[in-house]
Amino acid sequence: MLAVITHPHGVVAGAQSAEAQLQLQASSDQTDCIIATTNRWSAESRLEIYWNAYYARLQECLREEFPVLRGAVGDELFDEFVLEYLQAHPPSSYTLSQLGLRFPGFLAGTRPPRDAAAEGPDWADFLADLAHFEWTISAVFDGPGSEMMSSAPLVPSDYPLDKLDELTFECALSLRLCSYSFPVNAYHAAVKSGELMEVPSPRPTFVAFNRQNFTVQHHALNAMEFALLKSLHEGDALGDAIDALCERDDAAEAEVVTNIARWFADWTRAGFITNIAVATA
Repeated sequence: MLAVITHPHGVVAGAQSAEAQLQLQASSDQTDCIIATTNRWSAESRLEIYWNAYYARLQECLREEFPVLRGAVGDELFDEFVLEYLQAHPPSSYTLSQLGLRFPGFLAGTRPPRDAAAEGPDWADFLADLAHFEWTISAVFDGPGSEMMSSAPLVPSDYPLDKLDELTFECALSLRLCSYSFPVNAYHAAVKSGELMEVPSPRPTFVAFNRQNFTVQHHALNAMEFALLKSLHEGDALGDAIDALCERDDAAEAEVVTNIARWFADWTRAGFITNIAVATA
């Protein structure tokens, strides 16, 4: 019964599946030998009640996980997206927290073909960005964290000048750094505040997600700040991270010198950086 009512293509396909056949040797037209019929309902119809209920519950879970995306496309289209997604990627985990894991990639991979004359990101890209943004909030909430740690600012200037280039940084377990083609962070915040929003114009957007005291927060970063924090998050020493930035952008050195103290104060206050150490050879 479990194999039949959880099959993404319906109870007939479920009854014919290898998993169902492994349990009971019966063809799809013999389900009445296994499930009792009534005067009003065939065995298949009775199973379909459970199949519909199962997928309706999964749809409900994804509606709650992607509320802003659902509002952007409307309930009917959202439910169509979800049903197609569940048919392509039926649940395989014991926990519902993984249900939407592939949804952003599914939207990106099944998007309509681009207009040959169009340039840059479009509405479909916005929806994939927004889905990824909302999924990341859920993933950070359910994932590992560094709760209740000190948020006192940690800045490189607190360390010996001859060791600055060798500093490495321990980042919060929940920190995620994501880039988008649209300002989905601002759109999401506005919609959650009750504003009616049009689809924003494309703009490269960089966001840091973190969880503090069991609350997920997202912070907009500029491109240089994002690049530096990403390098440090990946384990690069401060000197190496700055050198790599300067090789890619001639203006990086001046911006880093001007802003690095403020960036580190902001990052540690937001819980991104939890410890600083001197790299060892």
